[in-house]
Amino acid sequence: MTVRALIAASCVAIGCAVGVVIAFVSAPTYRATTTMVVELRGLPAAPSTMVDAKALVPTVAALASGDTVVENVAASLRLPAATIRSHLHASAVKNTALFRLWYDDSSMTRAARVADRAASVVTLLVVSRFSGGSLQLSAAVTDPPRTTKLSAPWRKDGLIGLLAGAVLGAVVLVLPRRRPAPAAAVADPEPPLLERVRAALAVKGSEYDDAQLARWEAYLDELEAQAANGTLPPQLERQAAGFFAPLLKP
Repeated sequence: MTVRALIAASCVAIGCAVGVVIAFVSAPTYRATTTMVVELRGLPAAPSTMVDAKALVPTVAALASGDTVVENVAASLRLPAATIRSHLHASAVKNTALFRLWYDDSSMTRAARVADRAASVVTLLVVSRFSGGSLQLSAAVTDPPRTTKLSAPWRKDGLIGLLAGAVLGAVVLVLPRRRPAPAAAVADPEPPLLERVRAALAVKGSEYDDAQLARWEAYLDELEAQAANGTLPPQLERQAAGFFAPLLKP
């Protein structure tokens, strides 16, 4: 397995592990559920009963999570209406006069309070809307709020982490490999000034008259006597470079 493939596989494994850890450390969620019955003249309504050309029980269940209930619960419990709306749900029990209302929250006590208050508001709302005329509808609680702890979404969070890791791993695989830049050639260090002067005298000495050569030789001997390991002090080297400049020209 190549290094890039190993990194990609590691990203997938780490992403899945992170998703599971997040699920483990997240605050638990509690669900409070209450069951209500829709009654017609004091008796459970038949599943086929219609109101406003709609099935009766699903219509009442829809009211349970509607704006009127949400706003009343939010005002009475002093909670944000948006929070109530997103966590309050209701659905009819198929082929019965029952519907269930439930609320999810990180607080077990608060979940029960909201579900209980919502059921009370639904009871009053059904009476106010449908008690007139021949229907005489009502809604009553048959099972008070029961609170349960929801299991952590291991599969969901693990799958999300797995997908995130897979995306990151795919990016690692498709990124073009960066080839190392060729190492810059290191130039050979220039020989010390005195060595270059000595070499230039040996190569080009015949091009100059004896007097000039004598001056250069004498000065070179004097400088070599002052050099430490063939190296002159910076200021003296600058002066010497100027003196030997005609000899050192290319």
